[in-house]
Amino acid sequence: MLWKICVLGIIYSWILIHILSKMRRSRLTEVMLEKQQLDLQHRNDNHFYWYQIRMDEIDETERSKFVQLNQDEQTQNFLDTCYNKSDAFLLQFWHALAVPVLKMFMTQTNVNGYLDRGSMFVFSSAQFRSLMSIEDDWVGDSLLDLGAGDGKVTDVMASHFQRIYVTEIATQMQKQLIRKKYNLLGLTEWTHHKFEVISCLNLLDRCDKPLTLLQNIRQSVKENGRVIVASVYPYSPYVEENSSSNYKPSESLDITASSIEEQINLMVKNVFTPSGFELLTFSRVPYLCEGDLTTSFYILYDIVFVLQPSKQNKS
Repeated sequence: MLWKICVLGIIYSWILIHILSKMRRSRLTEVMLEKQQLDLQHRNDNHFYWYQIRMDEIDETERSKFVQLNQDEQTQNFLDTCYNKSDAFLLQFWHALAVPVLKMFMTQTNVNGYLDRGSMFVFSSAQFRSLMSIEDDWVGDSLLDLGAGDGKVTDVMASHFQRIYVTEIATQMQKQLIRKKYNLLGLTEWTHHKFEVISCLNLLDRCDKPLTLLQNIRQSVKENGRVIVASVYPYSPYVEENSSSNYKPSESLDITASSIEEQINLMVKNVFTPSGFELLTFSRVPYLCEGDLTTSFYILYDIVFVLQPSKQNKS
């Protein structure tokens, strides 16, 4: 496989060089200048609007559970890493060549894992503690992080648990998790165990059966445990493995909304409550991803919920 990648890489190199030679130098300069200007704006911005919601549009019974977060030092450090990686021209040039070649053999997620690119950021350690209402020195028994990716979001939570378990479908990401010495469980193996905390971050819109997943989480979280769910707004399901069904899931969630506040209300009413959960806290955070040569970072908006098993439904 490697020799094929090398040959195709050479071909793509020549193609890219040819394309670049045809580009007007002024346009290339313009793109890079725009990025520098945008980066400067972001560096001087605390991005308070990334964390805001309109409280008057949240169901009255849930308003007191909102946790106001802000851009802290760990979030800024991730952004600084994004700026530095984006400015690394040779690294970005290599990625530009390698990604289209590797995608002939593997999924986008596996490509990112193979190249160690596209890391995500959901919340910082301090923000995690605020959402969980725990002290700096709190240590729990076990964490299960479902769909852990490269493990960098898991790292944020890991110091608060004695045992860390993870699941991940992408083989290249699995290798990274194993290198971090996390306990990698099979895609159904975890349902036979109990965990103090289960995190399901940006997975409901990427799995084939999100309702079944929530039911399994409900059965696998301990009686006094917690579940952390992050959901992207707007909700737009895409299952990477379901190419035969146009990447659509076989189970759908009734949370189509015209605003992030409406999606919060619908998640609680139509998804969490019927699945046997109570809402403890929630917040809005930026869902950040490392960028490329022309964009330092990409951003979506996440709603993070901390849940507990409903008292009337505890098994």
